[in-house]
Amino acid sequence: MLNRCNECKKLFPSWTRSIHYCSDACRVAGRKKVNRKAFDKFRPKRNASERRFLSNPRNREKRMAYLRDRNLKIKEETVEAYGSICSCCGEDEIKFLTLDHSNGDGGKHRRELFPNGRPQTGVKFYCKLKNLGYPQDLGLVVLCQNCHLAKDKYGICPHVEYEAYVKPGAAAKE
Repeated sequence: MLNRCNECKKLFPSWTRSIHYCSDACRVAGRKKVNRKAFDKFRPKRNASERRFLSNPRNREKRMAYLRDRNLKIKEETVEAYGSICSCCGEDEIKFLTLDHSNGDGGKHRRELFPNGRPQTGVKFYCKLKNLGYPQDLGLVVLCQNCHLAKDKYGICPHVEYEAYVKPGAAAKE
């Protein structure tokens, strides 16, 4: 008995391992089409003017520049609400600063803020804090990326660790 391949429409024997596709290449191509249809069902629909606007490279660059500026502005507002310098080392360059949950419960806190979906980070998290009026009782502190990474990876920032080992006045004697 012969079957017809769903992808290339060739006839192939039914005793092969697939009853829908004649080869692995056709199976992969066919599954991509099926997956694409499923993806398109949930993808947000854009009207023709939006598609034209976004498909034009000049407009796309304008849009991306606008989003970069907007996201930086939101980050600046949020960091300023929680203190505009790193609470560990004193870094004040906005590109390096981020928020840290000092209690170590950031994941839990984000799941509480976004109960019906994936917990958001970055600008979406900053927007949520802005909508809540920048609550001060969440244990959020401003840290630079270096201090934040060191705290997450080693449990303590090297700045704090160094200060703990250096005795007061020891630097003045040298």
